[in-house]
Amino acid sequence: ERQTTAGPRRYHIMDSTDKLQPGDWDKVVAIFTHGADWQFKGWRWGRAAGRPDITPVEVFDRTRGFFLHYEDEPVPPSVRRWRVDALGVSRSQRHLDTGLVARFWQTVDEFVSLKKPFLMRDTSRPSAGVAPAPGGSSSASSSSAASAASAGGVRR
Repeated sequence: ERQTTAGPRRYHIMDSTDKLQPGDWDKVVAIFTHGADWQFKGWRWGRAAGRPDITPVEVFDRTRGFFLHYEDEPVPPSVRRWRVDALGVSRSQRHLDTGLVARFWQTVDEFVSLKKPFLMRDTSRPSAGVAPAPGGSSSASSSSAASAASAGGVRR
């Protein structure tokens, strides 16, 4: 449970979408991507639309996307095309991690307030969370992702 100025907010952090039920998908608020289209293969959002898969562009229209990387490494072109915040972690100035984590949570909280306000009404029911896509990224439903993010600067 995360304390915010609006009161407590519960997030569930997941490392796979396999256990999400059909009603959980609208509660997913953030996703960590590693930049590969295939990581979204088989996601139920696509099946709900009558298609086998959903595109990354569609995923990041519905959730807040994050890409965690070292600041001295380039952000892949695919990530630049998507609505994803690149979180640059410093290899040597790890004291900057706290600021990056704070910016991460501020971004997630603002997204929930603006795009998924129905999740703020009942804090006893957690949102689906931050979870990775199948194959290794994380998605967050309204719960916690601080362990997934720890570092340097939020950039687009």
